[in-house]
Amino acid sequence: MDKGNIKVRHQLVCTTNNIINGKYVPGRHEKNKLIPYDFVIGAYHQRGGHWDLLIVEPSKGKVVFLNPLGASPNQKRTVLLNWRKYIGQMLLLHPENGYKNWTLEVPDHSKQLDGSSCGIFCLLFAEKYLAGQSLLGITQEEVNNKRVMIAQTLMMFEGHMVGCCPCCGFRTNADEEQLIQCKICKNLFHRKTHCVGEAFATGTSNEDFVCEIDRTVEKK
Repeated sequence: MDKGNIKVRHQLVCTTNNIINGKYVPGRHEKNKLIPYDFVIGAYHQRGGHWDLLIVEPSKGKVVFLNPLGASPNQKRTVLLNWRKYIGQMLLLHPENGYKNWTLEVPDHSKQLDGSSCGIFCLLFAEKYLAGQSLLGITQEEVNNKRVMIAQTLMMFEGHMVGCCPCCGFRTNADEEQLIQCKICKNLFHRKTHCVGEAFATGTSNEDFVCEIDRTVEKK
């Protein structure tokens, strides 16, 4: 993706995982995915559901690894070893690109204080690193605000929700199931406890139903 003055490549999670786990197998005619870019960024998904961030600067031969919980010495060694393994595989396909002595860097950074904000921290790390900002001083308020901004962004893509219950995401079919309509946004919800709450799921009237999103907006 072209961000103006710099060119950034977003690496797929599956690709990043395979590289860091030492399981990447390049295609016979695979193009070099590093040379055209100033930065290559990918999220690494560890076992147990934890997210880390990998940032590569090809021109400098530098790999930046950021674990929101803090990377252990063994993890750092593994990341660098398997990254060099990946580079070795690519050199076999593209020897004209030459060899670099790749190094690993782990800048000082803020650490998450809970068990659910690793993904938010990775996004904040990526944005701040590209902007040349410090990775320290990330507050819980900043994390919470980022989470809300992500939710608002996702809600903008309402085209993907057409014909689906906004709560559970499953399709709505008026011919086969009972539905209830929000009187403000006019979206249809399943008349089920986990979608609209027990009171409306067991009731018969649609007139007073306001979905959780619109109730939150009304309170504000």
